[in-house]
Amino acid sequence: MATSLEDIKKGVDEIGVLHTQFKTEFETFKTNQDTLIKEKMVVIADEFGKKHEALQRELDGIKAREAQALVPGPDPDQVKQDHKLNILFAKHRQDFQAEHVKNGNEKNFPEFTPEGADYKKYVRVFWKAVRTSQHVPQGISLNALTPDEQKDMAVGSDPDGGYFVAPPTIADTVVRRIFETSPIRELASSRNIGTREYVVPEDPSDVGVGWVAERQVRTPTQTVNPSRKIIPAQEEYAEPVVTQQLLEDSMFDLEAYLSDKLSDKFNRWENAAFVNGDGVGKPRGFMTYPTQIVNTGDFNYWNQLEQINSGTNGMFNYTGLIRLITALKEPFQANACFLVRRQVLYHIMVLTDANGRLIFQPILNGQFDKTPLLGYPIRYATDMPDVAVTSPVTGVNAMAFGDFRQGYQIVDRVGLSMIRDNITVKGSVLLYTRKRVGGDVINFDAIKIHSLAA
Repeated sequence: MATSLEDIKKGVDEIGVLHTQFKTEFETFKTNQDTLIKEKMVVIADEFGKKHEALQRELDGIKAREAQALVPGPDPDQVKQDHKLNILFAKHRQDFQAEHVKNGNEKNFPEFTPEGADYKKYVRVFWKAVRTSQHVPQGISLNALTPDEQKDMAVGSDPDGGYFVAPPTIADTVVRRIFETSPIRELASSRNIGTREYVVPEDPSDVGVGWVAERQVRTPTQTVNPSRKIIPAQEEYAEPVVTQQLLEDSMFDLEAYLSDKLSDKFNRWENAAFVNGDGVGKPRGFMTYPTQIVNTGDFNYWNQLEQINSGTNGMFNYTGLIRLITALKEPFQANACFLVRRQVLYHIMVLTDANGRLIFQPILNGQFDKTPLLGYPIRYATDMPDVAVTSPVTGVNAMAFGDFRQGYQIVDRVGLSMIRDNITVKGSVLLYTRKRVGGDVINFDAIKIHSLAA
């Protein structure tokens, strides 16, 4: 370009010289009207014109080269994007044809061919809609199209209105099924530990005392017999496998979603063990301990729970509930509650007292836990035994009652932790998730079991 500019400068200088010569000769010609001078002026003017044309061609060439330099070459990213868009358009074309065939319109389909005017309109507007979209290729925005162009776009849609011109919009939330659990962690006592087990000293025995006269011999009385309760931290785990591409291409944070879902399942899993676990590699549930029926006097057993019968085979009984409440010792009364499966509430809601009045009438719509039963709150626990609405089974331990904060102990050793393993299985990610938790009954006087038996 530097050489061209020098040539232009030289040409301009030459034109200037010629112009000066022409002016000199023209002044002389005006004075003398000489024929030779006139011929000389014609030669100069002709050379002037040729120089001007050459200079103009040079300028035009420079402009053309500059314009060409401003046009970018093919962008590799754009080429790749165009390839994706071509695939997208071909997919729409196939879906459109399949929809016509399904609706019995295959005879009309050939009219919508690449040679047809409607097809050309559709292609032109389709590409405009795609390239003006902010989310290609997830969605295509029609906002940038004029009303007429939107009509042209509709040429490629199913006449019945069911054809999509772009992939459907995917919601940013996942509709998940609701799984019920038991509120044991909320009701019981819990603490974090730094070792593999939690040791609770316990003393279920009593000391002996007696009256003695002044000169009577004092003999040794019964002393304490302490023991200990060991609650080990058991381990629960999960290891879902997800492909690397699914994690990369998912429309939302799939890893965070799985982590949240695992956390919910771990909570339900351990709550079930707090109720029904056998203590082998898992927490010991309070419903797995043997029970004793005490008709008179106080309950004096340890490592067993007191069983209070309802008084009616297979059914709850108003008098039985009264006996259940009064069986709990006074120190546990203030924080006591009923624990029952939600479906069992049916049998409680139809109970009446001696005067035929319902003993349980919810004061708030649907919020049964806000309505006390005989003065105590009811809590739902899906892990408690069920009772059939018709033909209930006799002897089902359908309810627990007591102060679970004093009666049951939960220990947490390691919270929910996840190891992201993308090496073991190539192309997949293993989300190894684990948690260490334990639980057991620590005070057998604090929890009572209600059985539907006479």
